[in-house]
Amino acid sequence: HFEGISVGSMWRPLGHVSGDLLALRKLSENRILIALCDAIGHGLPAAMLTMVLDRTIREQSEEPSTFQSPSSILNAMNESLLSLPGITTKFATGMVGILDTKLGTLDIAGAGHPSAMILGHDGNIRIARSHGPLLGIFGNEPFPNEQFDLAKGDTLFMLTDGVEEIFD
Repeated sequence: HFEGISVGSMWRPLGHVSGDLLALRKLSENRILIALCDAIGHGLPAAMLTMVLDRTIREQSEEPSTFQSPSSILNAMNESLLSLPGITTKFATGMVGILDTKLGTLDIAGAGHPSAMILGHDGNIRIARSHGPLLGIFGNEPFPNEQFDLAKGDTLFMLTDGVEEIFD
């Protein structure tokens, strides 16, 4: 439960196992982490990568001594994938946002992921572009943060590319 915030999600995997991940974590009384990731591939290999990403997000969000930013969390996720042994495909896309309910701001950064959209209470649409590269390819790459002011009644939409496969 997040005071004053309504969250809805739909998960419809293509098969029995999926490489998609939605993580919602309460960082503090007024800060909420929202992460949506999609491991490249299907089935069990993609699900295993998702587990690595989820563990990294959890570790980053539970570390109270450091200030988390979407960029720093994506960097940690990237390093986790780069450090995996083997030569198999270990790529993923991701979008990480930190919502500050006290300030009414959303800091958001992406890594090769479809852009997020903010539908304003006034009907205007703003796009939160994903400026960073895929996760698991390059080390020390920037994942630039963008900040958006939010108002009561604004809606954030995040999706994975799997939406194209599920809906004809």
